[in-house]
Amino acid sequence: MRKFISRALKVILVVTISIVAIRAASLHGRVVDARTGEPIAKVRIVVSGTDLNTTTNDNGEFAFDNLPAGQVDLYITTVTFGLVKKTITIADSGNPVFEIALNESAAALTETVTVSTGPFDRIETNAPSEQTLNKRELQELSSVLISDPLRAAQALPGVAANDDYRSEFAVRGAGFDRIGLYVDGILTDNFVHTIAGGYPDTGSLSVINADTVDSVSLLSSAFPARYGYRSGSILDLTTRDGNRVKTTGRFTASLSGLGGVVDGPFDGGRGSYLVAARKSYLGYLVRRFNDQFRNTNNPPVLNFADGQGKLIYDITKRDQVGFSLILGDFNFDRNRDRNLLGFNQVFRGNTRNLMVNGFWTRTPSPDFFVQARVFGLRSTFKNTNRDTNSLQDGNRSQFAHALT
Repeated sequence: MRKFISRALKVILVVTISIVAIRAASLHGRVVDARTGEPIAKVRIVVSGTDLNTTTNDNGEFAFDNLPAGQVDLYITTVTFGLVKKTITIADSGNPVFEIALNESAAALTETVTVSTGPFDRIETNAPSEQTLNKRELQELSSVLISDPLRAAQALPGVAANDDYRSEFAVRGAGFDRIGLYVDGILTDNFVHTIAGGYPDTGSLSVINADTVDSVSLLSSAFPARYGYRSGSILDLTTRDGNRVKTTGRFTASLSGLGGVVDGPFDGGRGSYLVAARKSYLGYLVRRFNDQFRNTNNPPVLNFADGQGKLIYDITKRDQVGFSLILGDFNFDRNRDRNLLGFNQVFRGNTRNLMVNGFWTRTPSPDFFVQARVFGLRSTFKNTNRDTNSLQDGNRSQFAHALT
């Protein structure tokens, strides 16, 4: 009998200890901007491996009441700040309120700070007249109508733009044809959706989706020698890599079209991918308006579509390969009575742009950087008049390789 009671007490004791070990704990925190210290509202926080998630309030505060004690992984994400993973240890009780600081260009946040560049980061010397827009500023300045990094650049000092329907601009009196537009180190031939020939009433916008851009830098004067072939200034666009922590997506709907970006890791975080696309439906709305009011000076129909893709893979800790693709299609239709047009006016036009870029980067030592790049660009365009005769028809192509 005594042995039976002793065994029963041991079982009860073990069960009691197990119940205490899995007791739920509470967690309270606050999310702030790492640059300004201001609280960030509407930040989503997900507990990895569970269905628990919450959103910060207007004061940047959040709380969990049913977390298991021990070590947990939190994923923190919001627009323009990227995805942050934070690992914390939760006690059964007495957990203090902790603070999470989000960086604008962060893909992952750690508690240690190392003053050094990554093995594949190139160290650049800033020009004396360089202004840079980061990812958050691009989102705020692009446009309500369409995500366009060129329109964001119009807010920089020294930039002048006097046409709300065009993305092109001038810098200190130099026209857009004298501004070098670089995308990931490649000089493009004015990479914009527009009609060839510079017709003022056809509109324009960038082929690059602002959601895929990491930074935009304007070098208005005294730019480094490697930025050649332009006399006015340099606009340097750097596209971002995919997220190496967790697959994420962002979809938008604006007054002019739909867009989306999906990025994430593959092969255990050794690589990343990014895919983005945009499609306008403004042309459909304009056609409906023109059909309703046929006797007015109807506006032209503009349609565009573009897509981007980028793959990055680390072969070793010092070797990295990458591939990117950017393509765009732009259509212009005057959509009115042909007899109302002049002989040399564009009735219909089409422009297509394509850029393919492949590179290999090696950093055998912290102070030595080598990159081999092969790329190609092609633009085709065709404009016709009211009699379907060609006004302008041609293509521009370039293929090159470089070693830096």
